[in-house]
Amino acid sequence: MTRWASRSAFLAGGLALAAAPAFAQGTRTATFSKDVLPIFERSCQKCHRGDTAQAGLKLDSFDNLIQGGAKGAVVVPGNADQSKLIQLVESRDPTKRMPPAGNRALTVAERFILRSWVAQGAKNDLAATAAKPAAQQPLSLVSPKDGAKVRETVKVAVPRASIPPEGFVAVYIDNKFKVALAPPSEEELEEKKLKKDSPVTYTWDTRLPFSDDTTQTKEEQYAGDGPHVIEVKSYDQNGGLIETAAAQVDLRNQVEYQSNQPVRLWYNSPRVKQYMVQHVVDLEANAAVTTGFRRGQAASTPGGPEKLLHKETSHYLVSMEDLMPASGTAFWRERRESPIVVVVNNLKHVVRVESSSRYYPLDRRGNVAKSKVMEREMREPILSPITLPGHAQRMDQPFDTTLRINLGAYIPGALTVERLTATLDGIEWRKGERCVRIVLRYNAGKGKVNINSLGLRDVDFDIQQGNTTIWFSEETNRVIEAKHDITGTIAVDVSQLGGAGSESSGSSGGEFAPGGDNPGGYPGLSRRRFRRSGWRREQSRRLRLALRYGRRR
Repeated sequence: MTRWASRSAFLAGGLALAAAPAFAQGTRTATFSKDVLPIFERSCQKCHRGDTAQAGLKLDSFDNLIQGGAKGAVVVPGNADQSKLIQLVESRDPTKRMPPAGNRALTVAERFILRSWVAQGAKNDLAATAAKPAAQQPLSLVSPKDGAKVRETVKVAVPRASIPPEGFVAVYIDNKFKVALAPPSEEELEEKKLKKDSPVTYTWDTRLPFSDDTTQTKEEQYAGDGPHVIEVKSYDQNGGLIETAAAQVDLRNQVEYQSNQPVRLWYNSPRVKQYMVQHVVDLEANAAVTTGFRRGQAASTPGGPEKLLHKETSHYLVSMEDLMPASGTAFWRERRESPIVVVVNNLKHVVRVESSSRYYPLDRRGNVAKSKVMEREMREPILSPITLPGHAQRMDQPFDTTLRINLGAYIPGALTVERLTATLDGIEWRKGERCVRIVLRYNAGKGKVNINSLGLRDVDFDIQQGNTTIWFSEETNRVIEAKHDITGTIAVDVSQLGGAGSESSGSSGGEFAPGGDNPGGYPGLSRRRFRRSGWRREQSRRLRLALRYGRRR
């Protein structure tokens, strides 16, 4: 039902553009609800709607159109040439033509539709369908209220009774279509444990782009702070527009601050004892250059450039077991939850592991004393990706730091970049908390990585460019979110790419616990599937991979 509704909403908006040839051939009669009213909505209702309608002419309903304005009727049914409406939209005098300059002009097809509808008698097709079931109440917005101040996520709710039977509503943000929604079925209501009269809702995430059009600027793609118009339109089962309701909201994701305002930058708050952390590693590698047997001899990779896509999603339950107020050091327990989801070149593996806990002390700056078990497993703490000053810091005062990027369970260890300068870029709401936005940019660094899904061990990683943004809550003294985008290269012997291709990799059940005694294999990835994933084994060659950690674009 939702898919059908979405298509209908688009068709309702674009019907007029393709309608003129059908009218010209006499194969279809223009209708007020599907053809004429959408034209008024797009180009006329800015000036001709509500109590402030210019010349007293309202073009928001059939009755108001027929009633006319302060100077009388504007439509003579059956006679387009004598109708003031047609005279104005077809006028060759730019000073008299409607809509006036500065507004959206009517296309040739739209003017033809208006003329055809009037010439055909200016009939109200809504009257013919009046006997059909209608909505129980006028369309309105339960939330948000007009003029409301909002941040992060905005719940758009429409009363169920405002939607006609088998109809739907479409949601627009700043005139951009977002989604079409039909009321949930009885099965959905039961599954989600909702009441029958529960509002139909849509959640607008203000941090997501309106579109994936990379030609647009960031300001065009994203919703900035300030006023935004949320509009909902109801449609009948045939895609005919019924009503429109709108509210203007004031988006406030950013928090105003003074340049010398102090913020608390240290870990370990007694206010938070336990919470869940989601960790995502998104790696993209492209084979760039291969080197042959002799020094300096270049050889192309068979089959052209090859690619590795590795994405891993895991969850950790962290809890503070003890806090020493005098030193500010806390003792944390970090438990990795099951399952771990790993996708290598579109081969998805849901790896169920025993939930394992590791304990470590964490001081105010973020330094950790790892246990022997963590060192053996190359398991990095999840809580402290950046070293903090450990005291209050002014917003206009940068600080020196060390960055630690946890590479996950199947690429164990961390990329550590030292001697970086962090800047405080602003304060904004993130996950419901006021967070300091910490930004780091770096273009040099080295590290060792292990890629278990390919059986690679202690590979040199050269960072070419990196950008990191960390949102740190000074209310609860913890990292709310961290994003790293890093580009670099590694050089490996392609003959090493055998760990993942081994038939015996992993346990007999195809499941292998990351950080265990058998770190060389990949769960359930046989030799045949490994080759199908796009990697070839070339003996005695060096393969240079261009790696990108972070979110793929």
